[in-house]
Amino acid sequence: MRLEVKADGDDLTINWKQNDKPAGSGGVLDIWPYAAKHAGLYVAEVRNLVRATNTQPTTVATVSDMSPALDLTTLKW
Repeated sequence: MRLEVKADGDDLTINWKQNDKPAGSGGVLDIWPYAAKHAGLYVAEVRNLVRATNTQPTTVATVSDMSPALDLTTLKW
């Protein structure tokens, strides 16, 4: 999964947070592997020398591992 934020201006930095913890920096945040540990609320903080602002939170939801169910012998492909 990829989250992206675009901003125009001088001396900008972009930092991402997942559930209020640092998750990366830059305009693009790639979330891989797509696993339960990456579920949560993501926010990008865009900052310049004068002020900072946050994006609206984006929810990333995951499902539990379904591979055991797919390995059942009764499953026909």
